[in-house]
Amino acid sequence: MPERPHRRQKDQQPEPPEQQLEQQTPQSQAHALGRLTGLGVGPGDPELMTLKALRLLRAAPVVAYYAAENKRGNALTTVSEYLRPEQRLIPLIYPITGKIPPPPYDYEGVMRAFYDQSAESLAEHLAAGTDVAVLCEGDPFFYGSFMYLHDRLVGRFPTEVVAGVCSVVASASALRTAGVSRPEYAGALRHLTRSRAAPAPRRLRSGRGDEARH
Repeated sequence: MPERPHRRQKDQQPEPPEQQLEQQTPQSQAHALGRLTGLGVGPGDPELMTLKALRLLRAAPVVAYYAAENKRGNALTTVSEYLRPEQRLIPLIYPITGKIPPPPYDYEGVMRAFYDQSAESLAEHLAAGTDVAVLCEGDPFFYGSFMYLHDRLVGRFPTEVVAGVCSVVASASALRTAGVSRPEYAGALRHLTRSRAAPAPRRLRSGRGDEARH
C-alpha cells in the first residue's frame, strides 16, 4: 500500500532566535568584529591591577601598549609577568616624548597623525574579528592616551573600558596619609559643584582635542 504523503502544516512556527543563531554559516560568523578594551593596569605595582583587568588581559589575543622609542613602557612592564607566550604584542611608539620642539614644529598635528595611524593599525585586527586590549597606566580615562584611540574607534567596534587605580589615589596609601580628610569634605564638594557648572573640556565637546600632554 503506497505511503500517504505528509500533510503540510498550515501554521508553521518560526524557529526561535537562538536556533537561528546556531544555524548561521561559518561565513556569516566570520564577520563578527573584535572588541577593543582599554585596560587600566594601575600605578606600576602588578598587584594593584583589578581582577577584571587581569582576566581580560590574559584572554586577549592581541595586546597593544604605548612606549617611547627603544623602551618597553611602564604599562607593559607592569603586566609582563601575566602575559602568555602566544599573545601578540603591538607597540605604539610615541613620535615625541619630553620637551616639545619650538615652532614651527606642529606638535598637535604630529600627535593627531600618530593616534590616527595607531587606531587604524588596531582596526585591522578588530575588523578581522580579533579582540585587542590596550594597556593604560593608571586609569584609561584619567588623563590617559587610550581616550584618543577610543574616540576614533568607538563608533566602529565594540568597546569596553576597565578602570584602574590612579597614582593620585595610590600615592596616599604609599605615603600613609589621607588624601582628603574630614574638614576638607565641604571644600571639595564646593569645588565639584563649581566644576559642574564650568564648560566641558575641548576633547569632551569635539572628541578630537589631541592637544593634551602625554
